[in-house]
Amino acid sequence: MDPNFTAEIARLWTVARDPDAGGDGIAVLAERVGAGLAMWIGADGSRALLERARAESPPHGPDGEMHEIVAIAEILARLIGPELALRLIEQAARNPVRDPGGDHP
Repeated sequence: MDPNFTAEIARLWTVARDPDAGGDGIAVLAERVGAGLAMWIGADGSRALLERARAESPPHGPDGEMHEIVAIAEILARLIGPELALRLIEQAARNPVRDPGGDHP
């Protein structure tokens, strides 16, 4: 995997865990990423991507949600390239959740 891609995903993780850096927490980041992906690829696509990520890299420990985000980002990077995958994850991370788990208009 591209070292810059890995570093940027690690940066998102660090910011999410640090309230002084504007982070809202890993759970909020995971919820935002899930809702953002549902908006862009639909609820079914988002669920399928999450299931694939869990199959390839089962979440474990207290940072299980972040491991899921990393696994999703890595799958997206293989499918659409690291730059676009990172952009989707970053946009989702910045946007508030409007309709978690459902399709967005």
